[in-house]
Amino acid sequence: MAIGAIKYLKYAGISIPEDVNVIGFDNISLCTLIEPNLTTIAQLIKDLGRIATNILIEKINNPEEEYKKLILKSKLIIRRSTNEIQHQPNTHKEMKL
Repeated sequence: MAIGAIKYLKYAGISIPEDVNVIGFDNISLCTLIEPNLTTIAQLIKDLGRIATNILIEKINNPEEEYKKLILKSKLIIRRSTNEIQHQPNTHKEMKL
């Protein structure tokens, strides 16, 4: 979706990252093939698959067991689709599409 957003924003004459910062998710190979290169959040896909498989097996073996909440590690890979973001407390604006 982020790659599609970059294509549309460029078509609309909106400059990335000067006007809009764009961040993707999953660090797919296309992230480095588009211009500007896409900043992304990378997951450890092998870990995600292993953990999901283990949870599924546990649920099959113990259907009454409650669901678990897991937080998996990820990594922010900064590329050219974002500028440095300055945090300003209490200035977040919600954008409706």
